[in-house]
Amino acid sequence: MSLSHLSAIGLRGEDKPQQYRYGHTVKSILSDASAHREVSFIGPNLFQITIAAGEYTEAIFNDLYFGSQRINQQCRNIECLLDSNAQSAWILVTAYYAAYFMANDISKVNGRFIINLSEADFLGILSAQQPSLQNGVTVEANNPFFVIAEHGQMSGEIVLTLKKSSPKPHQIAWSNFSQIAGKIKITDERLTYLTLLQSIVSAGNSGWETPSTVRNTWNYSQSNYYGEKGDEVGKIFSSIIKSPKSAFSWARNNNLKPSRENLAASVAYVYHILKLSHYAIINRLKIA
Repeated sequence: MSLSHLSAIGLRGEDKPQQYRYGHTVKSILSDASAHREVSFIGPNLFQITIAAGEYTEAIFNDLYFGSQRINQQCRNIECLLDSNAQSAWILVTAYYAAYFMANDISKVNGRFIINLSEADFLGILSAQQPSLQNGVTVEANNPFFVIAEHGQMSGEIVLTLKKSSPKPHQIAWSNFSQIAGKIKITDERLTYLTLLQSIVSAGNSGWETPSTVRNTWNYSQSNYYGEKGDEVGKIFSSIIKSPKSAFSWARNNNLKPSRENLAASVAYVYHILKLSHYAIINRLKIA
């Protein structure tokens, strides 16, 4: 995955903070009125926040650090589930959430991501606005926004554009990630892997389903998958989740079709692709 977007505003391993602070994540600085240079509401569901590039860079580092801690624990949980011969359904759902959080972190590095603001978070953003504007904005318990980070007109500024998204953040997150994956240009033997990844996360006309759709089927629609039926349908998944080599071997099959078994296996494939990409980002930025 490309690091060009944030590299252009100074996101380098050399710029990581001396100490990671959970109180200085992207969400926390958005809701902290003292960290803003300017908040401009374009409409009730669309606004921009101008913030110092250094503030934003530090917040991104903190997000990636604490995000990697969660992801590493989820990956360890997958290993424990595999070692204990757990049902395929439990492993698949755990792998899904690990992949989802990795996709979010990768998206954040690319300057396009989903963020969910609590009622208190959103009220913090509105606190410095005129009462007439505050009254015109609907604040709910959960407020998902699609965020785009760009250079400001002034040097050293970052402008964050926040647009209210649908109440289905998982669908929006994968749709956003598919746009990021769609911009990757390669022509070597890795094209096969990229093409399959794009088909899976884009939910187009290929017959493949997004990871969130597969997760919903396993976790909600087909409760009998938590048993022998799930172990049967998830046989390929359970095989290729064990190693990226197995997942890539599965992906090289030219006759691969989106059967029930392969839809489940696609979660393992996306998991391994994103795990490698996420590790590369964390390693390049020297986050530890």
